[in-house]
Order: sequence, then C-alpha cells, then structure tokens
Amino acid sequence: MKALLILPHSSACVERVFSEVNLVKTPTTNRLRPSTVANRLLARQHLRRNEKNCHTWTPPKELLNSVQSGQCHSRYTTRLCQKATENVVTFYDVLDGTN
Repeated sequence: MKALLILPHSSACVERVFSEVNLVKTPTTNRLRPSTVANRLLARQHLRRNEKNCHTWTPPKELLNSVQSGQCHSRYTTRLCQKATENVVTFYDVLDGTN
C-alpha cells in the first residue's frame, strides 16, 4: 500500500520537460549531445527564473574574461580527458574480472 503513495499526482512536470527538450532540439540541432541539451535547458530555466531573455541578459565580467583567455575551453578539455580516462578498461582489468 505504501508504494501507491509515491506515485506522482500527475505527469505535467515530466511533460513540461519533454516539451522544453523539443524546443531545444530542433531539426537543425538534433545531433546535440545529451549534456549539451541539459546545459541549454538549465540556461533557459535560469534566464526564465530571473525574468531575463537572451537579449536582456548581460554576462558577468568573470565569464567574459574566462572565455577570452581560453580558461573555459581548457576546463572543458580537462573534463573530457578525465571522463575518457575513467572509462578506460585495460586488458588486465578484464583478466582480473574487475570489469
């Protein structure tokens, strides 16, 4: 009986997210990575929460400096390298049965 108490009252919240994803993934942007779609959704939600849009939002100076200096790109490539090394399975891992 307790399992029935965890069912959502409606699926409106989930349907709203799918609707937002459909707005982000257009026919020209249908090959976006899931992380890119998630980041775009977060940006849209942040702008909406602060009652801004892409025309009225002004980026902070720290963000502009980070982009101009290349720090954003270096952080991104560092994260990619970390993810790549985390997902590497060696021959010895297979022999040991750890993966």
